[in-house]
Amino acid sequence: MKRICLVALVAACGGTTTSNPAAPQSWTGKVASTLDLPSGTALLPDSGKSTRSAPQGIAAIGGNVYVVLTNLAPDYTAGGPGLVVVIDPITNAIQKTVSLGACRDPGFARADGSNLIITCAGDFSGSAAGGAGLAIYDTTTDTAIVIDTGAAPGTAVRAGGEIFIGDAASGGLLRVDAVSHVVQNGRGGAAPIMVCPANSKGLAFVADLVDTGSQLLAACFNTNQIVALNRVTGQPIADASATVSDGPVSLAWDGKDTWVASSLANSVDRVSSGATLSTSKSAIDLTGGGTAKAAPQQVVFADGAAYIVDSGTNNVVKFDPEKLRVLAVAHLEDGSNPYNLAVVAPDVLYVTENLTNKVARVEFHAQ
Repeated sequence: MKRICLVALVAACGGTTTSNPAAPQSWTGKVASTLDLPSGTALLPDSGKSTRSAPQGIAAIGGNVYVVLTNLAPDYTAGGPGLVVVIDPITNAIQKTVSLGACRDPGFARADGSNLIITCAGDFSGSAAGGAGLAIYDTTTDTAIVIDTGAAPGTAVRAGGEIFIGDAASGGLLRVDAVSHVVQNGRGGAAPIMVCPANSKGLAFVADLVDTGSQLLAACFNTNQIVALNRVTGQPIADASATVSDGPVSLAWDGKDTWVASSLANSVDRVSSGATLSTSKSAIDLTGGGTAKAAPQQVVFADGAAYIVDSGTNNVVKFDPEKLRVLAVAHLEDGSNPYNLAVVAPDVLYVTENLTNKVARVEFHAQ
């Protein structure tokens, strides 16, 4: 997941909650505990720099939780190598912290079998020397390789034998062979595939990607579009796009539809796939009609349940995607800026708190 909050949403994220969505009494949500993430010298900062963990991506693989630390300096640039913290959810304790080596400013993480796919934006220059690339973290050995892809990788998804990577500095799509790790589109291969057009100010980047099984979908942040792509070649499909609410930052596939977290519009939309795409805007009300300014960062479907991470209200929301209603809310610390979540058991989640440098364990219970 991307560092959208730290650039475009700084005014909206990690604020003080003034209203929570109304939740039926049949469910409750709570923060069961929090874990402080590594700090100081444990973050391996560059000489003369101080950093904070600034966690973003998170995934559950093989009984453990893996948290990606961007390791940022006070000016929000990379101040040291990207790191992965391994948590045992049974003991709720940190087991180890592993360096990602040449990978700097990692943000997004997605499970791929026993591997973790991690994007490394680096210094946004597109150079390996600046820390850009795609990290493949092997959870069986706790080791990582970093592939020099060029550009500034910000999101990635595996589809069949390919890993597709969205560029956080342009509207380009990179492509890497998932087995050989040979770059197909990107540095050393063909040119990136342009999938997201620039807006009137010339700005474009691919905020997220999702594989629906029949096609890829790309979220174009600057033009508020969802674009359908061929899941083998990555090429855009003609006349297959949809307009969504302002600032789409993440995508989630529920087996039928794609859900879009649009942080700048404070809404979650639903996009139906087919020969064309169609959008149901503001499908979920995250403020409950109140005055809180929502800024959803992620939608996750797991174990038959659905959740939203909302950095504006500092909430994690459990919702019913069929009836389009909020079931329960767990409120995290004001100013924490929750970013991504991983589900470790039914209604048991771990959530990264980007600004407080913590991970929260969130639980939902039926009354």
